[in-house]
Formats: sequence, structure tokens, C-alpha cells
Amino acid sequence: MVQKTDDRNSFSLLYRNTILVALGWLAIVSLSFAWNIATANDRTIELARKEAFTVFNKDVALRLWATTHGGVYVPATERTPPNPHLAHIPERDLTTPSGKKLTLVNPAYMLRQIMEDFSQSYGVDGHITSLKVFNENNRPDAWEHQALQQFEEGGEEVYEQVSMDGAPYLRLMRPLLTEQGCLKCHGAQGYQVGDVRGGIGVSLPMDHYLEMENRLHTVNATTHIIFWFLGTFLIGFIAVRSKKRIIERNKAQGEIITLNKDLENLVKERTEDLEYANEQLTMLMDSLPIIPYSATIDNTLCFTYIGSRVKMITGFFANELIVDHKFWLNHIHPDDQDKALQEVEKLNERINIQHEYRFQNRDGSYRWIRDTLRLIKSSDGSPKRVAGTWQDISEEISLRQDADYRMQQVIQADKLASLGLVVAGVAHEINNPNSFITYNTPLLADTWKTFKPMVEEYGAIHQNWQKNGLTINELSQDMEEIIQAIDIGSDRINKVVQNLKDFSRLDESSHSENVNVNEVINKTLTIVGAQLRKLAGKIEINQTQNLPKIKGHFQKLEQVIANILLNAAHASTAKETGGIKITSRYLSEIDYVLIEIEDNGRGMEPDVLQKIFDPFFTTKRDSGGTGLGLSVSVSLIQEHQGMIRVISRPEVGTKFSILLPQDRRQSGAHILSSVLFIDDDPTYTVYFDELFSKREGLTFHTLNDPTQVLPYLEEHPEVILVFSDIQMPKLTGWQLLDMVKARFPRLPFIIFSMDIHCVEEKSEVEPDHILEKPLSQSSLTDIIYKFSRNSTWIS
Repeated sequence: MVQKTDDRNSFSLLYRNTILVALGWLAIVSLSFAWNIATANDRTIELARKEAFTVFNKDVALRLWATTHGGVYVPATERTPPNPHLAHIPERDLTTPSGKKLTLVNPAYMLRQIMEDFSQSYGVDGHITSLKVFNENNRPDAWEHQALQQFEEGGEEVYEQVSMDGAPYLRLMRPLLTEQGCLKCHGAQGYQVGDVRGGIGVSLPMDHYLEMENRLHTVNATTHIIFWFLGTFLIGFIAVRSKKRIIERNKAQGEIITLNKDLENLVKERTEDLEYANEQLTMLMDSLPIIPYSATIDNTLCFTYIGSRVKMITGFFANELIVDHKFWLNHIHPDDQDKALQEVEKLNERINIQHEYRFQNRDGSYRWIRDTLRLIKSSDGSPKRVAGTWQDISEEISLRQDADYRMQQVIQADKLASLGLVVAGVAHEINNPNSFITYNTPLLADTWKTFKPMVEEYGAIHQNWQKNGLTINELSQDMEEIIQAIDIGSDRINKVVQNLKDFSRLDESSHSENVNVNEVINKTLTIVGAQLRKLAGKIEINQTQNLPKIKGHFQKLEQVIANILLNAAHASTAKETGGIKITSRYLSEIDYVLIEIEDNGRGMEPDVLQKIFDPFFTTKRDSGGTGLGLSVSVSLIQEHQGMIRVISRPEVGTKFSILLPQDRRQSGAHILSSVLFIDDDPTYTVYFDELFSKREGLTFHTLNDPTQVLPYLEEHPEVILVFSDIQMPKLTGWQLLDMVKARFPRLPFIIFSMDIHCVEEKSEVEPDHILEKPLSQSSLTDIIYKFSRNSTWIS
């Protein structure tokens, strides 16, 4: 019963659609026929207009020729009597030497006669007329009068199909403009060159054009009837074929319905089994410390699915990782990105990959992830997708790093002990023969002074004596230089031996005492000041008076400051522009004395900066550097329970900061590098606090008042990077940039603003970077990572 109802509905729908399509086809053919009729009408009018326009151009050319020649003289006849309107022209009538009478014919008179002859010969009427009639023969009819009025209003052409004497005509009229030759006859009427003098009209018979149009209509009608018949036949043929297919389809559907019922029962049973298995699998996956995922086959790992447990580990919802196709790559720690991409690329060569990297959480902190990937292939062996799991191994890495750190401490302690013995032995072995050289060099110099006059006397007697091309006087001069070189070399060996002793910390005999840091600085300048002034033209000293004394070793601190000052001097690119600045002050908040030594030299790249405190690392080996000065200095600062930091920018300079506790027994301040944010909007400073509060290795501070920035930086030498809004009421970001860079030229300064166009207000100093609000966590993280490499703390 249901099948028969469906058949009737299908047939009814087919009949209805067939009728609608047939009516639509009829409408299309009818519209096409109507459009062709209208197009043919327009084409007929246009063709007639073009012929009328050609006649008009002929009349205009004839009149222009006559006007250019001021009219023409013709024999005076009954048809062409002298023009009474030209009686004011002295030479209107002339007599030829043979006695023939000639009269002047003006252009309009001539053109009217030509139009009459042309009309009698070809049936095309022409008429020259004007609103100011000179000759009654030129008076306009009603149609021409209306056209002339349109010309007065600026019209350029009027044409229309009209009936004249019961016959169809196309009438066309264009304006006749006054030219210089027209003024001869019409100047008295007040016309000027360029005025509308009147118009020239053409009346073209339309009989021939209408006959062609009717023949075209007959062809169009026949063609459209044929097309309509063929289309209707095709629609009927398709309807018959469709009816047969409906009968076959309905028969097949009956069989499919029976099969579907059996399939539905089978699917229902399998679905129940899958739901049970899925519940068991979900319970198992939730109990495991892993996150399953699937991703497309590309280097960026575009997630198509990831387990909901990712929210517990990273703070991100699963949908956030799926929507953003670059989420995975953008949240890997910058130091791990290249290695992670290289591992993923290996999937083309291997089926299984396992690697580890740091992944950024929503709060900005990083967690270690062990990523296990497997390449899933299609039946034909081509890559299909990537399936993998994440495992949080942050605690495992922490334990591993702690174990490695403790092992390194043991190894380092053993190395230092062994190195101390070796260095002590080497220093002793070098010192013994060098002592012989040191003690005998003055004796050699005195001996040479005794022999020198005798040698010179012998040389004066034997002036032609030479040995290997050298005279006695030249050998005598070389002898003095050799002795001087031996003395300099011996002193240099003594300095190296002393550095080796300091590095191995063999000298522990000196006792701790109350030390005035300013005295240490002044004493050091007395010793190395001459060397400094050879390399740097300006040395500036800013010391806070009455600094608290610290517990320490005067000579060891003196050695640290001397090492850093000499390094600063050697970093100078030119004596005229080189400068060194030495500052000392007391930080009451942490009870530390701060020493800062700055230079404006060549600065250091981040890769070099990370190694400068390593033993035997030097960039001046060609000029005699040993690589022990800064490593010894670090050891001596650590012996005082202090900290040392260096911040350097290529082509800007370097600044060393030394923090010494007032009392080593009470020291314990653990100072981390810090980033400072300045914004008068409290909501943004809260945003910064929340964004980076859990970031390891750095501290973050915010200020709402830009006038407090310089005092804050004076009291907090640990600041390595400054972010500042541009648009603030008390000080703009540009003004603050000038102030900070003037006092702290090596400190990176980043500006940001909601209106990025305000960066066009340039200051005297370029910022290190410009950001536009709202600030993204990823961009901030990249910039902090980039500029934090310009600084390092050793404690």
C-alpha cells in the first residue's frame, strides 16, 4: 500500500515538473522572440539614422564650403533672382566683361536649392531653418520648432520616426552654429561666432528599412517556433524516460527497505557493543597519565583530535589546540622548536618517533612533554595521518636535572681539586726557572752596560765588520731590545703564575676585615689608571660617600675590579670616544653594596656573553689573554658570598654589576633577573602579573607611575628589560625612553601602544622594539627570550 502511494506521488511530481518545465521553455522562447523583435526595431532606426546623418554631413560640408568663400556668384535667373536680404552688400550684383549678370547667393540660399534638387532626385528631404526667420521658405514646422528650442537649451541632436503624408519617415535635426563667414549676412541680427544660428533637418523615407525589418521578423518567428517545438519534444522524451526510471527505482527501493531493516538490526547490536567498549576505553584512558591525539601529516602537527585531559596539564581546552593550526609550534619553547621540527620530519623515514620538549601552558610557564608519534598509512602504503600521545614528564625532568646538577657539583669539585693541584704544580714548575730569568736579567743588563762601550769602540775601529748582514752597532742595539724583551716576558710569566695561583685559590692566609669599597676602587685606579687612560679617553667616577663597610679581602676585591677595568679598557674601539664609568652605591632594601663598571665599547654577542666566566675562555688570545681573569674574579666574588652580573649589547657597550653583602654571615638574598612593565592602566599591569607570575628564572614587576621608573632602576640593578606604554599622562613613553637610555644605555627598552600610529612621534633615541596592543603572550615571550640572552647572573 505504501509502495503504491509513493508511485502515485512520484508520477504526480513528474507530471507537475514536466508541465512547469514546458511552460518555462515557452516563456524563454517568447522572451527571446520579443527581445529579437525589439533589437530589430532598434537596429532599423539606427541604420536609418546613420543614413540621415550622412546626408546631414553632406549638407553641412556644402554650407561650410560656401561660408568659407563668403557665398557664391551665380547667373541671375527666374529661379535664382537677386536676394533682397543681401541688398546691403555693395557687390551683391556683378556684370561680367561679356555682359552676363551675376548675383551673390549666400550659403543658406544655396543649400536650400541643393536640398530641393536632392529631394527630387533621391527622395530625401532636407530643410535649413531657424527661430529667427529671414526667408519664409525657411520657417520651421511644429516638429522643427520643438527641436530648435532643445538646441537653445544645449541639445546636440534630435531624431524620431514620424508619419508624413501617410508615409513613415525618420526625421533628424542637428544645430547650425554661427561661424565667422556667417556674420557677413547675419551679423546685423546680433549673432556672434558659436551661437546657435538655427538647424539643418533631414527627412528620410523608412519604407525600404521597414521592409527589411519585416523580413527579419518573419525569420525570427520561424526560428523560434522550430526551437520551441524541438525543446517541447525533448521535454516530453525526458518525461517518458523519467517515468520508466521511477518505476525501476521504486522497485529497487522496495528491496533496499527490506535489506535496511536487516542492516539496522545488525547495526543496533554492533552499536551497543561499541558503546560498551568505548566506555571501557574512556575509563582506561582517563586513568592513564597520557593524552592521546591525532594530527595531519605536516611539520606543524595540525591537531584533528586531542584528549580532554590536556586541560588538566596545560590549562588549554582541547578545541583551542584543534582550531589553531599552528598552536603546537607556537607554544613550544623557542630553544626546542628546531629540534622538535627535525624529529617530526623524520616520520617520512621512520614509523615511530619519541622526543621531548618544553610546552607553554596558559599561565605562561613551561612543562616538559614526552611526545610519542606513530605514522598511520593507508592500504596502498601512502601516509594517512599521525597518531600520538603526550606524557607530562616535568617531575621526571626536574629529578633528572637535580641529579645531573648534583653529579656535576661532585665532578666539578673533583675537577677543581685536581686542577688546583695541577695548577699549583705548574705554577711552581714555571716559577722556578722564571725566578732564575727574573733575577739574572738585571745582572745581564748591567753586564751589557759594561761591555757596550768596548763593543762600540771595537765597532768604530772595524766599521766594515758584519755578521749575517748586521753591523756591530746594529747588533748592539738588538742586544738591548733582546734584554728588554726578556724582562717583559719574565714579568708576563709572573702575572700568569699569579693568576694561576689565584684561580686555584692557593692563598687563603689573608683574613677577612672591614673593607671600604670606595677605597678599593680608588686604590685599583691608582694601580691601573695609567693603562686605562691609554685606551679610554674619559673615566667617570660616581661614588656614594659613607658607604657601609663590608667583610672581605681588600686585595682580592682589588684584583676583581682591576680585571674588569682592564677588560673595559680593551673593549674600547678608539681612545678619543672610549669611556669608562665606575659607580658605587648602597642598596638598603637588600643590605648590599653595588659596584657598576660600564664601558661604551664594542659589546658582546649573546653566545660570547654566556661563556665569558668559563676558565680559559678568551677573545683576546692573540693579544696575550689567558682566559683566567674573569673566572678568577667570579671565584673571588663567590668567596665574598656576592653576585656578579654582566649585561652587554653589541656596538653599545658592556656593564658589570657586583653585589657584595655588608655582612657575609647574614647574606642570603637570591636575586633573579627582572622585567619591568610600565602602564598607567592598572588593568594591564594586573594582566602582566597574571601572565608571567609563574615563569621560572625571571621575576616581573609593574609600575603605574612613569616618574618612579628611574628611582626604581637605581635600586634594582637586576632589571634586564623594560616595557612601557607610549600614551601616559605624566610622561609619554618617548620621554621615558630618552630618560632611561641616557642613564642606562645598554638596558633594552620596548614601547607599546593601542594606537600604533603614534609611533610616528619620534624621539632622539630609537626603542629596541615596538608592539601594538593588545599584547599577545607569544610575542612577549619571544621578546623576553631574545633580550634576556644579553644578560647573565653568577651567584
